[in-house]
Amino acid sequence: MCAVRVLVADDHKPVRLSLVALFEDEGFTVSSACGGSQAIALLAEDEFDLIVSDLQMPEGDGYELLTYLREHHPSLPVILMSAETSGEAELRARLLGASDFLAKPFDFDDLLASVEKLAPPRSSGTG
Repeated sequence: MCAVRVLVADDHKPVRLSLVALFEDEGFTVSSACGGSQAIALLAEDEFDLIVSDLQMPEGDGYELLTYLREHHPSLPVILMSAETSGEAELRARLLGASDFLAKPFDFDDLLASVEKLAPPRSSGTG
């Protein structure tokens, strides 16, 4: 079976670990990073089907990560999350190429719905 590979980037450890557990429970293969710089390093080592990233992180924020991804992995879906509610953050994220934007706090079901919509279909293992 070929699981969908998700990279989670969030500097807040409890959020990052919760997201990793959520995706693993749903059958995804998950890697995590504590910031944009670490996410970029992981992208150099491995391939991913989807990125889920916080917007505000001290070591390479979500905008920087998104800019890098659009230059080097233009078709890779990216979901950005942020506690910023001004609307400006979502607009900027979408202009930079974010596939989706979720305002924190969000419902895990909403995140999973976005992931299911953006990720490649999961293999059933039959063939």
